[in-house]
Amino acid sequence: MYRGFLPAMMLTSHGGVQFASYERLKKTFGYKRKFDRKKTKTKHIPSLGDRFASSAGYLAMGAASKIIASTTTYPLQVIKSRLQQRSTGFEVGKTGNVEVFERKYKNMSDCTTKIFRREGLRGFYKGVWVNSLRVAPNSAVTFLVYELVLDWMKVR
Repeated sequence: MYRGFLPAMMLTSHGGVQFASYERLKKTFGYKRKFDRKKTKTKHIPSLGDRFASSAGYLAMGAASKIIASTTTYPLQVIKSRLQQRSTGFEVGKTGNVEVFERKYKNMSDCTTKIFRREGLRGFYKGVWVNSLRVAPNSAVTFLVYELVLDWMKVR
């Protein structure tokens, strides 16, 4: 019942990596709160062009931060999945024939060692790009909405 518990708990760092990456990207590319009423002393409403230009940047940085976080924590996801999956299954071997495989892992370190021995470093990143393409658009929109809400709260 608790197989994969430790890597699942370690995966909670994913959000921290994502927010830290996002903030670092904002600082690197010079994105600051442009529409802050406290600094301008007026109720400046940004133009549609200003909004679009900053929105594209926020979308890109939101997607990039998710890709960074996913790539960083993906080995933990692989280990968790391997620990939780069935111990026997079928796969296509190097010869093209369907072969029965058996995976039995005692714990997280046993799983890590076996993946590295059998598949090398690549084994920890199988499917990382497909996963990134799946999750990046959602994160891009989430961070755009986050920034727009912050702007709206400070302008109004």
